[in-house]
Amino acid sequence: MKDKILTALKTKFQNLGFTEKAFGGVADYLAATVTEETQIETAIVGVKPLLKAFQGDVDARVASALTKQKAELEKKTEPIAHY
Repeated sequence: MKDKILTALKTKFQNLGFTEKAFGGVADYLAATVTEETQIETAIVGVKPLLKAFQGDVDARVASALTKQKAELEKKTEPIAHY
């Protein structure tokens, strides 16, 4: 069942940018309660808000890291004042 859930997750949420490992973790979680193929669609739709929240957190962390990196690079390229 896990493989079918994994395939459905990757198909439905491929645009969210999660790795195979992340989708695998969600599939493991869902496989504990999803026992029939007819339950897969309902289950993956149910985790959509959770995946969106995770994506938002990841995006915020990446944006923060990029901002820090940019600031550090700008510091290094500022001309040194000679007195």
